[in-house]
Amino acid sequence: MRIIILVFSVLLTVSNIHAQRIQHLKKGNAFYKEKDYTNAVVEYEKLWNSTAGAKLLGVDAKMNLANSYRLMDYPFKAKELYQQVMQYGDDRQSIYLEYGKVLMSLGRYDEAIKQFEIYAQKNPESTEPAALIQQCKDIENIEPLFTNVDILNQDLVNDTATRQIGITYYGDGVVFASDELGEDLGDMRTRGFLNMRVSGVNAEGNLKRSEKFTQSLNSNERHDGPAAFSRDGLHVFYSQSVPTRDGGTVLQIWTSSFRDGRWTEARPLEFLMQGSNFTHPTLSADGRTLYFASDMKGTFGGLDIWMSNYEDNSWTYPINLGKDINTEKDDAWPYIHPDGDLYFSSKGHPGFGGYDIFRTRPLGNGVDWLPIENLGQPFNSSFSDVSFIMSDDQTQGFLSSNRAKSYDIFKFVLVGAEKQILPEGIPPRTSIGISEIEHPVILSDIPKRPDGMTDDEYIAFLADKANKGEIDLPKADEPKNTPLPDDKSDPTNTESTPTNNPSSTGNPTNNPPVNTEPTPTPSEDIVLAVVLKVMDVANSRPLSDAKVVVKNKFTQEETVLDVNAQGEIEVRLEPDQKYTISGQCMGYKESSLPVSTMGVVASDRVQANLPMEKE
Repeated sequence: MRIIILVFSVLLTVSNIHAQRIQHLKKGNAFYKEKDYTNAVVEYEKLWNSTAGAKLLGVDAKMNLANSYRLMDYPFKAKELYQQVMQYGDDRQSIYLEYGKVLMSLGRYDEAIKQFEIYAQKNPESTEPAALIQQCKDIENIEPLFTNVDILNQDLVNDTATRQIGITYYGDGVVFASDELGEDLGDMRTRGFLNMRVSGVNAEGNLKRSEKFTQSLNSNERHDGPAAFSRDGLHVFYSQSVPTRDGGTVLQIWTSSFRDGRWTEARPLEFLMQGSNFTHPTLSADGRTLYFASDMKGTFGGLDIWMSNYEDNSWTYPINLGKDINTEKDDAWPYIHPDGDLYFSSKGHPGFGGYDIFRTRPLGNGVDWLPIENLGQPFNSSFSDVSFIMSDDQTQGFLSSNRAKSYDIFKFVLVGAEKQILPEGIPPRTSIGISEIEHPVILSDIPKRPDGMTDDEYIAFLADKANKGEIDLPKADEPKNTPLPDDKSDPTNTESTPTNNPSSTGNPTNNPPVNTEPTPTPSEDIVLAVVLKVMDVANSRPLSDAKVVVKNKFTQEETVLDVNAQGEIEVRLEPDQKYTISGQCMGYKESSLPVSTMGVVASDRVQANLPMEKE
């Protein structure tokens, strides 16, 4: 009897396992039909990664998995599967077209042309293969937009097992999205979910090892990122995956603000639509225009690039950037530079294969754009090249590419490029103290320090100009340093009162404007101030016992100030001076921040963090 029961149990277990595999296949097919390729891959791979499960994957399911890999920019995985089903090409002729696109993404253009030719012979009415063949032939005619470019792999944040994608500037560092396993997890539950990670840069400008950006905006059970930040680092807009009514997921843009030492509860933007994707946000330098990619109603095909303006305490209904930028295929990953240039990635414009990076410039009427330009090599490759960002001075930047089998971050340097200055009225990004390279908080910097000149040489340089009467270099009075009130109020908060706006997702949304304009002052005198927060670099805890030392580099005068209970102090400064602001606290290494007020002609108040490291 025991043997019969044991045999019955074994048969029941086998039957249950088989039923589970059938369910994975059905779910994979359903997700693929709904174009939810991420979840389709998850279900198909549960079968594909086991010998018994792989036997359940028929030709159509393998084609679905291969095409999902192709659309998700995994060309190496897609190639392996397409090669297994090529024998069925006569019955499923799309194999030739899709396989050719994969070969094109791998830079094997001659082989890709052969597949396109086979498809064209079997489908003479289709115009797509001829266009792809011509694109392969035209690649050698693409001229690089920049010459003498160095591309550097960022080894400390990259690895072949995970994706690093969607990089954006955050103060003097960067934030990017990655499916790297969290430090606090001992299993594989989060594999495939993107979370935001933060990295500073070292003295050479390369990325340091990353860490989780913030626990409050990341989740182990969803995608979080890519992101975009206001220039003061106090507002973030980022992609978050949300479930749909039919059991799938879409990416939508949420926002949060940094207040009282933490990020507020994130909320969705009011123009979101259920069932549509909104992702890849980038914010204009004045904080009042948001660019993003979406497949919402009105898209020409795939993802298009859209924009929304902040007006009357609300984000306006999105505007499509038009057919000069958007195509019938995916156009995504926008990045708006402070000078107004728009960089984006496209699969629809002629390029090397996969996503290529393009540039367009505003025409000046606020609506139209100049003809797009392919950046060329080495920015673009046969693989997908996305998430391009460029420094304020336009000499270097970062991009993501799957040219090394997984999405990795690469730094680029425009060798010999002349440094550009920011447009008038655009402040530098606020330093957040996570980088080794000097990123001073600059209120103004006129006249400009000549390259290679030390501080002492610069002071002598200015003094010589003052003696010659070329500039007026006033003597500094006693600094006017007024501590902030010992509470959580912030007199520099320029946000409007939040308003509740019902979104299409059913959630209330509070959207403060991102204000980077100088705070006006009723005084006739110029008032310059740095609102400083001294904190522990490891956990952002305010250091209420810290002291702040303000040293005038011209007069060598020093003023010692106490911070309030929140580790904050408002440091009043004089025009046309250079200062070093240092933090001192028992048990911590001294930390300092250079500040210049040279050439200031109007009142200004900026915020800055002064992180301190334990001894």
